[in-house]
Amino acid sequence: MNRRAFLAAVGTTGSFTVSGCVDADDTGSPVDEPSEDRDEAEDEPVEPDSAGPSGAISSLERWTPADGHAEITTFSVPDFLEHEPDLTQRTVDVIEDAYGLAFGDRLGLDRSSLNHVVGIAGNVRILIGGFRAEDVDPELPEDDDIETDRYGGFELRTFEQQGIAYADENAVVVGGTNAGDTLEMLIDTANDPGHRLVSEDPEYLLSLQEAGEVSMSSTSRINEDTPGSGTVYQGLSAEEIHETTVGWRFDEGTVHHVQATVFEDTNAVAIEPIEEQIETWEAQEDFFGQYEDFTLETDGRVVRVTGTVPTADFTF
Repeated sequence: MNRRAFLAAVGTTGSFTVSGCVDADDTGSPVDEPSEDRDEAEDEPVEPDSAGPSGAISSLERWTPADGHAEITTFSVPDFLEHEPDLTQRTVDVIEDAYGLAFGDRLGLDRSSLNHVVGIAGNVRILIGGFRAEDVDPELPEDDDIETDRYGGFELRTFEQQGIAYADENAVVVGGTNAGDTLEMLIDTANDPGHRLVSEDPEYLLSLQEAGEVSMSSTSRINEDTPGSGTVYQGLSAEEIHETTVGWRFDEGTVHHVQATVFEDTNAVAIEPIEEQIETWEAQEDFFGQYEDFTLETDGRVVRVTGTVPTADFTF
């Protein structure tokens, strides 16, 4: 793979960087600067996770820093590879692009060695699997364009606002400014539970857990910085919803769709807007209109909407 292709694949427009994820003073400079002895971080790679949904959740818990995210994604590579022959080529291409599977190819990894790919805020992809560090063989720019380092048990390569870090069973791809600092912050998060969002917010990924077994998903958290985001339902506000997950599970000949929404409390649960939205979807022939047998169920402050579509007819 040539340099231009790698740069285009990683992208430079992502928003997840050190300066965007730590407290800053009025000048925009980070206040929570890395300590001078960061190079003394544990020189041990983090352990791999399982290929199932629980593995994706534990990876996100491990890698998401305490200052949070706008959106995270999960992608089960074995599930996708098993059902890929039943999908249209267009759907395959869109899914691979959306969930970052191609990064494994560009890092020289066999797809069969990957368990899952998780994404944080659009410009970070973390690949977990059974590969070894020596299996990672990306084609990068000329040596004089690359900064090479080792940190926290990972090999680091940064170039032109891009960065990769890899160790046994873990590889991280970052796009955006301060890529090297962002990689180090992520590795600190993975190696130290005290740096993780889940340490401060026990309900982090609650909606993903409530979505159940999913092959791929997108989860949005609702907070003061993202008013009105994270919900596919019209008429619901950020003040009412804590977090929502949209997911899909591949099954034999069927794709199961689920939307799990966690409201702030049981008093905030609003069924009518969701019922009205479902009626709108059922009358359409667009993305949501492809699903059949919509069902709605509530469990405390959690609302789940599910539907199905034949795998051969699934569009994404």
